[in-house]
Amino acid sequence: MRTLRCLMVLLALASPLAAQDTIRISEPVTMTVIPVAPVVTIPGPSADTTFLCQTIREQRERSWFSWSDYEVVEVTEWAPCAGAVDPGEPTSPTPDPDPQPDPDPVDPDPIDPGDAWYVQTWDFSNTSQMLAAPDIGNATAGGGRVSLITNAGGPGFNRAVRATFDANAGGEPQVGVDIYFPNASRDRPREIWFEYYARFSSNWEVNGPYGGSAGHKHLFLFDQEETGAGRWEHITGLFGEVMSMQIAGNLGPGGQQAPFRPNFRALWDGDWHRFRCHARMDPRNGVWECDIDGQLFRWGTGNTSRGGGYYFNQMALSRNLNKGTNRTMTLDFGPVTVYTSDPGWQ
Repeated sequence: MRTLRCLMVLLALASPLAAQDTIRISEPVTMTVIPVAPVVTIPGPSADTTFLCQTIREQRERSWFSWSDYEVVEVTEWAPCAGAVDPGEPTSPTPDPDPQPDPDPVDPDPIDPGDAWYVQTWDFSNTSQMLAAPDIGNATAGGGRVSLITNAGGPGFNRAVRATFDANAGGEPQVGVDIYFPNASRDRPREIWFEYYARFSSNWEVNGPYGGSAGHKHLFLFDQEETGAGRWEHITGLFGEVMSMQIAGNLGPGGQQAPFRPNFRALWDGDWHRFRCHARMDPRNGVWECDIDGQLFRWGTGNTSRGGGYYFNQMALSRNLNKGTNRTMTLDFGPVTVYTSDPGWQ
């Protein structure tokens, strides 16, 4: 009985080796014993031995087969495969001597609206959703279109609205969006401060090929009646000569145009420019002024009031391009932030 038991143990040890192929490693190595694949020493190659060539080593790294399916054999002599190259000692990847930092995240320095009365960040899924918003209106009347852009690359923002003026669309094309302040009827603001960024395409022009006087209505403020008498205007390139700020069509007492005669064309460079504006309805000490990239430009002082019942309730971003254009041009507006108390800009 004891002899029979020993024979059964020997057969059990031999059976795994007979049922498996073997892989011979091409040079002496120290192997870790795998429980399901006993490590043995074979002095030389045999018919069922596979030598570990460089290509198989690469396959092992990519896990194209599992090593547990094979018996790992340790050998003491070099037996190269046909065309095999001694891979030598494994090497670690050479570190980059001058690694580049990860790119800045989107909106690296987002605009802080603080205690803003109204904020529009153009955070919509698409143009249709934007134009369907209750506080947004499409002020386009032929000759172009407005669209949402999500790769604006602005200082602290990536979303903006774009007004595209088509080439040769005729005179007086109107392209832009209106913003209706949601809480205007409740708060009735007669003094507001607002900030936005604007970007003119580098091919911008106001002296188009069609009739009329040159100029583009860059921005309007309205009271609750959108009429000429209640229109606060910001016009670029008026008569092709000045950056004009007007109220109800009048330059007003003390109107200042010189700062942008003719340097307003410097805005037409394809870059973002910051506008910080201030408007106040007042019968004696009205205000209509904008700081553009640190340069103050104002209408002056005087009567800016139509009576106690009026207040600011609407803003228009881009309107008429009086003489049209013979080239396709774009004007982008970034986030708009409106305050009803002094934000303390420096």
